[in-house]
Amino acid sequence: MDTSKFYTFFQDYRGSTRIRDRKLERNLARLLQQRPDLNNESALLPYFCEEVQQDSDPLALQHLCAYLEPACLSTARQLDSDFNINGYSLSDYLQLARKQLFEPKIIPAQQGLKREVPYIVWLCLEYKSNKGNITNYASLKLRSVLLSQLFKHQETARLSDWGLLKNSSKTALRTALEKTGISEGKIQRCLGAWQGFRAVYGQITVPQNRKLPEPTEAQWMAICQYFSEQNLTGDIPEVKNLLKTCVQVLRERNLIQIISLDGVDEAVQEKQQLEMVEQCEFQQLEGEEKEALEARDQQLIDFLGATIATLPKNNRKNSIDPLKLVILYYSFPGLNETQIGKLLGVNQSTISRHLEKHKTSILESLAQWCQQEWGLPLTVENNHALSEKLETLLKDYCRNRVFFCVLRRSLKCHPDLKTDRKLLSDYFGNLPEKLWDKASELELKPSELSNKVSQLNQGCEKNGSTIAGAFHCNEIELQDKLQATKAKLSQQLQYWVKETLGLTEGNLDAIAEPSRLLVDTFLHQADYAILEQERR
Repeated sequence: MDTSKFYTFFQDYRGSTRIRDRKLERNLARLLQQRPDLNNESALLPYFCEEVQQDSDPLALQHLCAYLEPACLSTARQLDSDFNINGYSLSDYLQLARKQLFEPKIIPAQQGLKREVPYIVWLCLEYKSNKGNITNYASLKLRSVLLSQLFKHQETARLSDWGLLKNSSKTALRTALEKTGISEGKIQRCLGAWQGFRAVYGQITVPQNRKLPEPTEAQWMAICQYFSEQNLTGDIPEVKNLLKTCVQVLRERNLIQIISLDGVDEAVQEKQQLEMVEQCEFQQLEGEEKEALEARDQQLIDFLGATIATLPKNNRKNSIDPLKLVILYYSFPGLNETQIGKLLGVNQSTISRHLEKHKTSILESLAQWCQQEWGLPLTVENNHALSEKLETLLKDYCRNRVFFCVLRRSLKCHPDLKTDRKLLSDYFGNLPEKLWDKASELELKPSELSNKVSQLNQGCEKNGSTIAGAFHCNEIELQDKLQATKAKLSQQLQYWVKETLGLTEGNLDAIAEPSRLLVDTFLHQADYAILEQERR
């Protein structure tokens, strides 16, 4: 058996020469002398994995890294060919692949282990002989996780400070703050400042390829007002410093450090490998790969809106308007293909056929855009992932970018509704916890969505007596006022549908219940901090 692959590394990124690690070579020789039964790869691989997990042999991890050196080189070549970023060389990609092998990974419970292990151990445990060559298998996994990291790093570097704050999630920010050792008190203040920034600045948009500017003085005042409403004290300079701290930890969290590998000799290479082992902090949670692309969803939705608006129309008589069809299907909970067919005067099979055609067209446009903007290869794997995400993106665009904008504009401009904003803010905007999650709402079935709205309404009703006293009425009168406000919003929504989508009065009855559910959903998601600021 050729055991050299367990103690040799490539001298450079060309992969033409492998150099020996004398310490690993001697360690393996002693092992085979003591354990002659470990005389093949299929025996050595699980043995070294077990040694790493038991912390029995400090060199076991390096033996595994040497064994997967060809996978690292293959990954580096693929990244350099398919995902070329300015400033990154083939040797840099090789270093990133090697470093990833030391990163922590949670072993699923069904494998009998519930603790974090180095990524390379997870790879070896996941690999089965029926999955083909281990080099190809490991290379595929490494390429996927490194692409996610590179996307996240590229996005962070491209965004301005304000764009980074706007596109970051609360979970990502809290994790970044905790990793720096900041006290819980300051973490809460940082999160309060960030939430105020998102509430006031979250709806601000700029043209493509333009960075978000700093908030205006009026917006800073609104952020401080939101900050104080969370029982936190601080003026504008202090809030700015808290947000500056948030930006620093977010950028450090996504920073990819590159140390040149050119001309590294055996001693330096061994030192780097040992340093990476010592610095490994087993704090990464399973599922972080998915979070790496979270900030890009909004860019996809922006492009999605333009794509839907330009879907080709059929000029034949009684043809279906693609924009009208897509908005009806993905906006109204519970409105199925048969009901939409009745609204548009065609049968269900025609609706199904047109929807499938439009989804295919949208998917092709999105895939090409991702390739042009992000350098994402048009592979079967990437197209499949984008196809699975498309349903959620379409619902997000049609509900949040179209109908919720109509309702938000009605609250701002309609003379009968402007006076109701204070009531809605006090009633729906002051739950002790933000129980609504927009991402989960897009995945709920209509009946589940209705149940969720009912639960949230019951939560609001608990504060009904207090709010009723503030508006000089009893709880029954308060509910009457709220129902009247909801009815006005539903009327505004149906009027927009009639004028924009061309539905007749008779057809509006079919969307009455879905419209009511959309209004309730909107009221639980509305940015009341912005609405209150505008009211004042």
